[in-house]
Amino acid sequence: MVKLLLIFALLSSTVQTADERLQLLFDDHWEYSLQTNPLFATGQGDHRFNDRLPETSLEALDVRHHDTLRFLSLMDNIAREELSEENRIHYDIFKIQLENSLRAYENNDHLLPLNGWWDYHATFADLGNRVPLNNHRDYENYLARLEAFPEYNSGYLERMQKGIELGFVRPKAVFDDYLASVAAHVVDDASDSRLFEPFKNFPASIDDEQREKLRERAQSVIGSIVIPEFEKLHNFLRDEYIPAATETIGITEVPGGDKYYQYLVEMYTTMEITPEEIHQTGLDEVARILAEMMEIVEESGFGEDFDSFVEFLRTDPQFYAETPEELMKETAYVLKMMDGKLPQLFKTLPRLPYGIMEIPDYLAPRTATAYYSRGSADGTRAGFYAVNTYDLPSRPLYEVVAL
Repeated sequence: MVKLLLIFALLSSTVQTADERLQLLFDDHWEYSLQTNPLFATGQGDHRFNDRLPETSLEALDVRHHDTLRFLSLMDNIAREELSEENRIHYDIFKIQLENSLRAYENNDHLLPLNGWWDYHATFADLGNRVPLNNHRDYENYLARLEAFPEYNSGYLERMQKGIELGFVRPKAVFDDYLASVAAHVVDDASDSRLFEPFKNFPASIDDEQREKLRERAQSVIGSIVIPEFEKLHNFLRDEYIPAATETIGITEVPGGDKYYQYLVEMYTTMEITPEEIHQTGLDEVARILAEMMEIVEESGFGEDFDSFVEFLRTDPQFYAETPEELMKETAYVLKMMDGKLPQLFKTLPRLPYGIMEIPDYLAPRTATAYYSRGSADGTRAGFYAVNTYDLPSRPLYEVVAL
């Protein structure tokens, strides 16, 4: 990290314009981002670090925090008023991003690595769908990342343990049925692991002898290294973290929670506004939307009986798919219809295509109705719109368009 910053420091004095110095800083920070987050680098099509996982420990995050401070100090070497109009905008956005990173760390955001549905263990279990697997070297890199899982997992456990010590934890409500999403990866046979899937179908570039050796190594690595780590996470959550979780549901109920919540408000809105003001905005919007809804209720023949209208929406069979396939087809139809309307709304459209997929069974019971999983920046992997086909009576078709 230091080397990157020194490069900028040495060169900045020889670069003539503020715009050039800003671009050099951006280049330096981009390289820093790729080196410190190898998974991000892979997603961007940079394959130099395909055999590595990010460092997740408290010590590593402390180093990154100080690196962020140094990047901010380097911005002081650039006269904003000398930048082009476009680069002044880039400057301001970059500064906000760095400042948000500092505030996140200072408010212990890193001690809350679990959000309750798609967390680091679920992302890791999907690694085979997120990395290139086109040749023998790719498989070696994949196995190296599997072998690195203990240190990766250990860093997250260390952060959660620190959160327990400070009382800075998630509420228990977040973890209803959560353990099942971890237990799904604690399997008796390594070949039943999602992480073993790439070893069931190899590309043609890998010969039979290599395939057999890779399978044997995968069985060993997944069975002796990866699965025990999932079990360690499961037991830690069951025995230590969830028992330490709060009964209350508000983050303001934990030490430092008020300050953390204020940071979240300002980070997500980019405005200096209080939680109370946002709450009032919410109340005002609910009242406005309800008034518009009542017009539809009356037009639909329910008069002013809002509850009956809601019951109709929740129970009438016309609004629900009978099979997962029907829901997938309806969603695909809506997506394709929307594709044709996008040029009316946006001047520049992404070139990367996207597909549609079902949310994995082990995540479906506790995750959203749908979400987007981005593809790789180099265009080698499409994005995917993931659809939840679990519990169809809770997935009304009229939600598809809105989502």
